[in-house]
Amino acid sequence: MIRGDAEKELLKIAESKTDGWENATVFIGNQPGGYRTFLSDRTGSRVILNRTPVRGTTTFGDGPGYDHTNGKGYYMFTAAENNLNTSSAARLISYPQPGGQVICVSFWYHMFGNSIGALTFITKHASEQQTVVWMRNGTQGNTWRFADLTFNSDTPTQFIIEALPGSGQGSISIDDIIMSNSENGSCPAERECTFQGSLCGLQPQPTADFSWSRITGTTQPANSSGPAADHTLGTDQGYYLSAKLWSHPVGSRGKMTTAVMEPTPPDGECLMFWYYMEGVRVGEFNLYLQTPSTHESAVQLWTRSGDQGKHWRHGRATLLNLNTPYQVVFEAVVGEGPKRDIAIDDLTVLNGACPQSGFCDFEMDFCGWLNNPPADSAVDWDWLSGTSVVHLIPKRDHTTNSPLGHFAAFVSSQSNTEEIAQLESESMEAVDRACLEFWHYAVGWSTDRPSHNVLTVLINEPSGLRSVWNTSGYMNDTWFRERVDYKAPGLHQIILRATNPDSKEGSFAMDDVHIMRGVACDDIVLTTTANPFTSTTTAPVSSMDCTFEQGLCNWHQEVSDDSDWILSRGLQADLPWDGPQHDHTVGNNQGFYLQLNGSGSKEGDRAVISATLQSASQSVLDSGFTCLGLQCPLWIFWFRLLPSPSSPPTGLAAGARIQNG
Repeated sequence: MIRGDAEKELLKIAESKTDGWENATVFIGNQPGGYRTFLSDRTGSRVILNRTPVRGTTTFGDGPGYDHTNGKGYYMFTAAENNLNTSSAARLISYPQPGGQVICVSFWYHMFGNSIGALTFITKHASEQQTVVWMRNGTQGNTWRFADLTFNSDTPTQFIIEALPGSGQGSISIDDIIMSNSENGSCPAERECTFQGSLCGLQPQPTADFSWSRITGTTQPANSSGPAADHTLGTDQGYYLSAKLWSHPVGSRGKMTTAVMEPTPPDGECLMFWYYMEGVRVGEFNLYLQTPSTHESAVQLWTRSGDQGKHWRHGRATLLNLNTPYQVVFEAVVGEGPKRDIAIDDLTVLNGACPQSGFCDFEMDFCGWLNNPPADSAVDWDWLSGTSVVHLIPKRDHTTNSPLGHFAAFVSSQSNTEEIAQLESESMEAVDRACLEFWHYAVGWSTDRPSHNVLTVLINEPSGLRSVWNTSGYMNDTWFRERVDYKAPGLHQIILRATNPDSKEGSFAMDDVHIMRGVACDDIVLTTTANPFTSTTTAPVSSMDCTFEQGLCNWHQEVSDDSDWILSRGLQADLPWDGPQHDHTVGNNQGFYLQLNGSGSKEGDRAVISATLQSASQSVLDSGFTCLGLQCPLWIFWFRLLPSPSSPPTGLAAGARIQNG
């Protein structure tokens, strides 16, 4: 049993083998809130059973701090620990399920941390090897995510959820597992599909010339240009869906359709997937949306044709069909190339419309961007955070301004040859004008001077590469924003090339890449400023002025509210929801600010501070705060809202009370 840092052994089982299942009972007794019980094996791997919801500020090792069911209940989790063997696993195992039926399984998972390992869903049949049917690696963001799977087997099946938490910081949590038998022979349309265990409800379209097949890289013939490894596992044993174009005549069409999906919400849903198209005249790949009444006039959502290179590529399409059920159709058209195939893997349906092509904040991964260095260079952009064990990198990302946030980084070394790394966007449609925005940060052994590394923005078009912009950055511990105008007459990719020409150590980091289409950079109104440089309008001295470096000044905690503001500083902030790591006044972790930590608060709770404005030079009329003349009092303050994983959403309001007399 654990409470805080205190740990107490309740039961020890020393048997090496049991003759069948045996029962064990542990007396816990009447314990104050906040305790946890866990099971530990000889490897040190733990499965922690949360018997009370986590309250207050949580850490990586405490899981998300709230369950998925109702925000106040229980969940299962396992945490990464320093010096834990990376192969240590925590497993949840089901009872064997009878064969000869379709089984629908769904669950919610939470994977968060800078060094978190993997979560896998495994099936086991008697006298057969275990099969990985679903997998996620690395942090998936500080949120609960949904997975659903379909199984159809003639023999009994046992399900295993396995977590490899890793050594370092992070946790993996599971909640709301639902297992049911399908009455009509099919499960609801799956929102995630890796093809490791099934076709996920995808079916051949009867009117097509041929169907697609679920295969591995080991089963390809010599005249296939398909991938040698799947996208999910990255091995030749992993499964993906192949059109097997090598076995069909030129011009024929193969189609697979999803199970019937419910009408979308008003803002739509986003279908994300990975596809592989390598080879000259390989063929054409199309996505359509069809309803039961529009089989012959389906709406095209997305298309690609020709050679897309020797990589799995990222694709996305917004699904919008408000009134009727629908299906998505994947169509492959056979090309004339001597070696040909089209493959797809890792389908995911997310709530809301798709983000624009090219956007990435790097919080979960590289989004649709991928490493594709020149043939004579083996250097990649790395996916890092401020806590990564790498020299000469930013200590905070730009998105969250915290050590936990992620960014892309080119880390150069003292090599004898020039180092070049290239991050390549997904293929994007033609654009007459567009503005590429991103933030960059250069680090080296020197400061207040240009970096040794060079970043070049290139456009990759059928006619070749062309450079549109470059910079060396500037080393002064600051994220800089850049905006670059460009245009492209047809399908194109943006390539972000980092070069280290003189073998100097250092890094060049990027974050928050965004492409604004249809506008020039000069047309965009400035809405954000680089951190930490800020400026304000100089205002007359008033009794309300306070930097909080010497306390609350003339501000007072009100007694009729539900909570109090706390005088805090960055030294006390270990995690993003603990507050900013530097104040606004002095810009470091020694400076003070006021903070409200909503952990443990109820929705609707208030915390109020107030100060008396001794005199206002003009009138406030009809409660509309309309000032007459030019001497209206001006109140300027700086604020920051950070989500807490264990509290309801927080709002901030500022106002004035008019008191008679």
